[in-house]
Amino acid sequence: MIGDDREQIEEGDRTVLVIENDQNFAKVLLDMARDKGYKGVVELDGEAGLKAAREIRPDAITLDIDMPGMDDSSTRSPEARSGDQTRSVQHHLGHGGEARKA
Repeated sequence: MIGDDREQIEEGDRTVLVIENDQNFAKVLLDMARDKGYKGVVELDGEAGLKAAREIRPDAITLDIDMPGMDDSSTRSPEARSGDQTRSVQHHLGHGGEARKA
């Protein structure tokens, strides 16, 4: 568990949800969000991230595109986002691992 800001979020706070299974990289993203004036919430798996997105309704989401068990296409699918409060949330997709060679 990463010490994030979920318990300190108040009405009007700008928030970022970090969905990243690499704890070290998640901490880097959390620190970057805080440096920019956002409060950050970290989830280490995709399913928990989707649940948090619905509960927190963040201003932005960072999502690891190589998440075990759930990739970016499954979290952006119509089933995952249909009628969802996160439809208009800005998503930033990325991968903290090494580049793969074709």
